[in-house]
Amino acid sequence: MKNLDFKPNDLVLEIGSGHNPHPRSNILVDRYLTKVDERSGFKIKNDRPLVIASGEKLPFLDNSFDYIIANQVIEHVENPRLFCQELSRVGKRGLIICPHAVREEIFGWQHHLWWIFSEKNTLNFYSKLTKDKKRSFFHKLYQNKTFFRQFCNRQENKLNIYLHWKKKIKIKVHLAPDKTLMKKVRKEASLLLDKMNYSSINSFAFYFKEILIRLALKARKTGKSISWIIKKAFNPNISLDLLIKIIVCPNCRKKLRLSSKGVFCQSCNIKYPLIDNVPILLDKEEMKKGY
Repeated sequence: MKNLDFKPNDLVLEIGSGHNPHPRSNILVDRYLTKVDERSGFKIKNDRPLVIASGEKLPFLDNSFDYIIANQVIEHVENPRLFCQELSRVGKRGLIICPHAVREEIFGWQHHLWWIFSEKNTLNFYSKLTKDKKRSFFHKLYQNKTFFRQFCNRQENKLNIYLHWKKKIKIKVHLAPDKTLMKKVRKEASLLLDKMNYSSINSFAFYFKEILIRLALKARKTGKSISWIIKKAFNPNISLDLLIKIIVCPNCRKKLRLSSKGVFCQSCNIKYPLIDNVPILLDKEEMKKGY
């Protein structure tokens, strides 16, 4: 993740943080606490304040955050327009990262709901009317072959969309892409893959870089300050007390009251679960889907 435009004292929210949140994120939001299939089997990370909530109904006061990170999330949401409205409501600026339609064509994620394009700083969403066929070959290639991960890393700007926003997020939602557009996507994906070549020297260098990153992450876990990652780590002073000041009921957006038995909304007369100091702030419909 690059070109993050936050300042040292900014309060940073990350949505869809999963098992690998950004070190600088102060508060995390994820939809599921225990469900791991969306995270490739990894458990969620809760080493800082975490809230279980829907991105389409964020349980925070207006303008609570200076910066919001939404990395590889928006392609999952049913209503991206509402999701973007919520981001711009609770945050002042931020970064959305999502797979470009070309990347969708290559990997064929079945759980993604949208083909996404970017034009003139506007996100264009086209609904997937049918599920993609998962390209197992490319998934296995990415998992097992360093040269392919290196290739994807080099082509990152073509495979991902980086949208920096301030105050408002520009978005257009379409029912489905036309045949001409999808033909163009398939052609671009094919041309991109044609550029792939294998270099054992470059592959080894990239593999060595991956090892260094893993060591740095391990060092952060053990408390050793040997890398930029440690220096830029999240503010340890961000506590549950601060979280309580800015969270609200997802239904009425009124302030909540915390106790050892749960989180209460007096206005709605609803008690939300509190599991290991993690508030589960989902409305009734979302609760039915589990957490």
